[in-house]
Amino acid sequence: LLYVIMNGSNLIHVYTINENEIIFDHTIDLDFFGPRNMLISNNIGYVTEWGSRITIIDLDTESIISTIALNGLPEKIIKDGFYIYVGLYLNNDFSAGNKVLKIDSENHTIVDQFTVAPSPEDMVIIDNILYVSSTTYDQNYTPKYFMSSLDLNNPQEYNQIYEDNSGLAFGSDLVVANGHLYRSISTGITEIDLQSLTVIE
Repeated sequence: LLYVIMNGSNLIHVYTINENEIIFDHTIDLDFFGPRNMLISNNIGYVTEWGSRITIIDLDTESIISTIALNGLPEKIIKDGFYIYVGLYLNNDFSAGNKVLKIDSENHTIVDQFTVAPSPEDMVIIDNILYVSSTTYDQNYTPKYFMSSLDLNNPQEYNQIYEDNSGLAFGSDLVVANGHLYRSISTGITEIDLQSLTVIE
């Protein structure tokens, strides 16, 4: 199945995928407020919403299991096997957020939070290291591009934030291929060094 979140509505469109085509099946209509991203794990859907919460859905019954209230507007959401990580893109006052929350996937409680570069966008995990892309803007709306990394075994001790000055125009998307980390740029993609977070020429 393919789940398509309709940001700005209460809807998720569900499509069936077969060898030849993608066919619209039905729509889930729930009490959303600005749904953004969806993580699926064990047939449970975790939807980040700019209503400062995560809505948890049983995808078998398409009913809401529970919600997790957040102190900010969440964007990307990923899972490392047991824990869920969600980036707070904005604070509730719409200033740039700079936190990633760690959530217990069994009891749906926030167990920790980590500081990253402002406005965390995409996130990936490689060898238990969390990598986060960020873009912020100065008063002249000039973009600044950041990468953050956290060792999930010891995030308070081993973390870093790097501001890129390569002159490249970055997008938010991060992709992992064969253990290498890539970030989108205006002309394609570029590889990011896993230790220094700098661009690999």
